[in-house]
Amino acid sequence: MVEDLEPDLEIRWLDECDVRIERDADGQLWLSCDGQVVKIGRVVRLFPLTDKSHYISIIDSEGNEIGIIRDIQSIEPTSRAILWEELERIYFMPKITRVYSIRHDQSSGCIVWDVETDVGRKELRIASVDHIYKARYPRIFVVDEEGRRYEIPNCDALDHRSRRLLARYF
Repeated sequence: MVEDLEPDLEIRWLDECDVRIERDADGQLWLSCDGQVVKIGRVVRLFPLTDKSHYISIIDSEGNEIGIIRDIQSIEPTSRAILWEELERIYFMPKITRVYSIRHDQSSGCIVWDVETDVGRKELRIASVDHIYKARYPRIFVVDEEGRRYEIPNCDALDHRSRRLLARYF
């Protein structure tokens, strides 16, 4: 009976073919594999926090998975550089180094954080406390309304005022 519940899925491992990834003049990524050329819609790290260079899912422009690259090191150097650059752009995660203020925006219902990051001062609009991830405390992750991710590498290492402002969330 258990066999009936198992999905009939076949994973296509892209590093088993001669993978080539190119970026055209418009910035669009294209995948060549086994004689086929496919427009890439997006690339996704399946383990974005714990394994950045393994298990990269390649999605076509219609949202269908083309396949998975097990190890980014397994593809040729030019393609690897293009893929790595795209992943770094997508998964860019500024580090929060100080919290100046936290307030609730009555009109939108958002939580607004005024913070200093390693790339400058930012105002983060967070939809709800559900977008503050503290399972790895003291390492904290925050996702703003636009889907951008921010990290507090060690909440306990922040200055006293920042820790006090964040205390209601942890």
